[in-house]
Amino acid sequence: MSMNAITTTLRAASCAIFTLVFASGCETSNVKMIGDPYFAKTKSKANVYARQSQAGVLKIAVMPFKASTELIGGSVSDMVVTELLRTQKYSLVERSQMNKVLSEAELSMSGISETKAVEMAKLMGAEAVVIGTVDEYGMQAKGGDTYAVVGLSIRLIDCSTAKILWSADLAKMAKDEDTPLAAHAREVVHELVAGLYQNLVGQVGDLPPAAPLGVEVGDMGLREAVVRWTKPQYDAKYRIERSPSESGPFAPVGDASAKAGFFRDSRGLKDGTTYYYRVRPVGRTGSVGDPSPAVETMTAPPPDPPVGLSALAPSSRCVTLTWSPPRSEGVTSYEIERAAAGEGWQKAGTASAANFKDGGFMGCAIKDSTSYRYRVYAVNRVGAKSLASAEAEVVTLPPPAPVAGFTAASRGIRCVPVSWKVANEKDVTGYELERADGTTGSFSPLATMKSRGETCFMDGKTEPGSLEDLHQYRYRIRSFNSVGGKSSWVEASATTKPKPSTPSGLAATDDLPGKSTISWKPNPETDIVEYRVESRSPGGWFWRAVYTGNATAADEKDLKPGETRSFRVMAVGPKGHESEWSAEVGGAARPLPPPPRSLTAVREGTGYLVRFAPRREGMTEFRVYRKKFVGMELLAKSAACEVTLPGTAFQEDIDIVVTAIDEMGLESEPSEKLRLMK
Repeated sequence: MSMNAITTTLRAASCAIFTLVFASGCETSNVKMIGDPYFAKTKSKANVYARQSQAGVLKIAVMPFKASTELIGGSVSDMVVTELLRTQKYSLVERSQMNKVLSEAELSMSGISETKAVEMAKLMGAEAVVIGTVDEYGMQAKGGDTYAVVGLSIRLIDCSTAKILWSADLAKMAKDEDTPLAAHAREVVHELVAGLYQNLVGQVGDLPPAAPLGVEVGDMGLREAVVRWTKPQYDAKYRIERSPSESGPFAPVGDASAKAGFFRDSRGLKDGTTYYYRVRPVGRTGSVGDPSPAVETMTAPPPDPPVGLSALAPSSRCVTLTWSPPRSEGVTSYEIERAAAGEGWQKAGTASAANFKDGGFMGCAIKDSTSYRYRVYAVNRVGAKSLASAEAEVVTLPPPAPVAGFTAASRGIRCVPVSWKVANEKDVTGYELERADGTTGSFSPLATMKSRGETCFMDGKTEPGSLEDLHQYRYRIRSFNSVGGKSSWVEASATTKPKPSTPSGLAATDDLPGKSTISWKPNPETDIVEYRVESRSPGGWFWRAVYTGNATAADEKDLKPGETRSFRVMAVGPKGHESEWSAEVGGAARPLPPPPRSLTAVREGTGYLVRFAPRREGMTEFRVYRKKFVGMELLAKSAACEVTLPGTAFQEDIDIVVTAIDEMGLESEPSEKLRLMK
């Protein structure tokens, strides 16, 4: 083949590759555009990336785009939907279905993450999802005029692999200041999709580029090797190959764009090992050209170990380590190991600087008064680890001292005050208090004081409290510090005050009109504040307060004749300290006298002599009433068991009744009525 023919062929291949990646519409004699002229004839400056294989992706969902407002994002995404439908390459999920899925998932119509977009697209039955961002959408001043500016980026993500199948972006200013912003947005979207369409449809013709020039590789990389080459005038794909021997065999380790000019290999490389690299060009259809000459490199060895390790115990359950870093390149962290006496090495942690604090917090693995050994490894940015440093040994501080001055006061009313002295250790942050019942009960947590200066506690909360009367309690206390170190227990005991004794000698009267008087003996205690008397009706459920005071007698008043009550009394000491209720006693109001009986009437002239049953003990008077339609009219009184009613007392037939009055002035119920004829 002549030199001119070779030159023509290479030029055509170069133009085809340039057109595929950037969709610039390059035209030559052996390369032509194919597909819909609506897209194929558009010259697009969109930046497009597309994978070689997109087989099986037919149904896609286009999410509303991220933008300064939801209206802009939704409007631009609708433009993209229209253009994508014109490509006839995909079927799209209906917007109504998309809105329903997003609504059920309680997501907004725009601004969802890439991961969530893929998840939602799967629920819609899509094989891939388009997400995008409207980076610019507005007017921009230029030369005294304002022009519409729109910037847009979109990408298609495979729902099954989460890989980007294609992406495209384009930002453009309108050529004419009179172009409306919405119209310019449609032009940008069309040019963007046209560039994408031209890339996806592809070009005719393929020829591997020439072998790369100037291939070299750097030495002493940290489990990596950077292969570089001279950038060619055209873009293409280069395949990088590696071998442990100059004579091979070589295996591919990755592909790179020729225009990148370098490739970083970090796949499975070992420390301090020799490798050989070469680079081969790859055509559009996968044909591979001749390789470059092999170049040699050696990776860096592991870092040196740290030196000068020292260990100190500055506070409770805490060890601080310091060391000098090695001079090895790329050291980014350190691994620290710890071993207690008689135990194996364990990882204590990692550090980014040449110092480390082990423990010093609640729940840490460090113990009090314990000997530990430490060693440190240097680690570089690729995870290569040095040998261990020389060991350092330290003994941690002891726990806090026992609490001093711990006392529990007896004779509290259903409560026990406990107190103690402030702990001497500055790192003590509080105290744990426990209580046991009686002399044999087991201890259980009672309270936790979270301040070193808190030195008292009221068991039972107040006085009187919630504890039992005349009961012994045992207490123990220990201090703790900020990292969980605890002192030994210290014990004390106390007994609560007994209840006041129950009042005795309770009695109640039953012969007083309208009331019953209750009385009792005074309590032997000298600090009784008051007595409380309660009553209730026979068979009643509820007690009612009758009296509160320091007397030893009280009245239940306003009783009906013969009405009975049950009474009880209690004594109350200082601060409401109550005795048990006394046994109940019964009392009652004086009943009414019985009514007269056996009424008779004998004519005497124009009147009557009325007689009734003989008087009973305690009756002082009898009263005769005329019984009217409403109420009664007093006709006569008598101390004897008979009364004379003159004829002038009535002018018609009347009914009379008689009542009896006792020595307390109580009047009986009326007797049976007696009819007197006029």
